[in-house]
Amino acid sequence: MLQIGKKEKETTFFSFGAFDGIKQSAKHYDDGRDFRWRPLRWIRVEKASPFQMKCKETLSGDFNFYIVNWKSTKVGKPRSTMQLKPLYDHPINIKHSKYKDLMTLLDFIPTVYHDFDKELPHDGLPP
Repeated sequence: MLQIGKKEKETTFFSFGAFDGIKQSAKHYDDGRDFRWRPLRWIRVEKASPFQMKCKETLSGDFNFYIVNWKSTKVGKPRSTMQLKPLYDHPINIKHSKYKDLMTLLDFIPTVYHDFDKELPHDGLPP
């Protein structure tokens, strides 16, 4: 799952299904270490450099991003580009019990976020 772009009250998640079955040669971080998916905690791709993935193995802001280059160094006909499809075409409802729990926690959430929490789509709306 990939989160791209944030607009007010709109977040789009994309599926990585387009990457299934693609074999990639071993990749390395910009410092020469072998790249591994499992320890990653933060991934960032910027529009200005779409073939560079910045990543961290921690969520802490105190550490710099490592960079992995995905652009092929081979000369020749480029592979066709992949189209990422949206993971969901509509908002996903949460269970009503979870919604009730969130409502009991509103005292601990800043009031600026209350409208967002109250408008969350949920199942089992009472009549």
